[in-house]
Amino acid sequence: GFIGRTASMGSPGVNELRWLAPLRPGDDLTADIEVAEARISRSRPDTGIVTFKGVVRNAAGTTLCEMVSPIIVRRSLDAAAE
Repeated sequence: GFIGRTASMGSPGVNELRWLAPLRPGDDLTADIEVAEARISRSRPDTGIVTFKGVVRNAAGTTLCEMVSPIIVRRSLDAAAE
């Protein structure tokens, strides 16, 4: 839901994914997502590549998972005209 208003065009994959602690049934989870990088695609200037870094923690604050993942997004018409 955090990219609900974004015109996502898919992902080329996950760059990094590390499980640091076990995920248990019934765990309450919190995900923190930050934009690590955003750039215009060199080959398709009407699109951009946004790289997210995510951390998932349980209710005790233990980090369970860390990941880095890019997505391809359509640029807005106003931004593409610049």
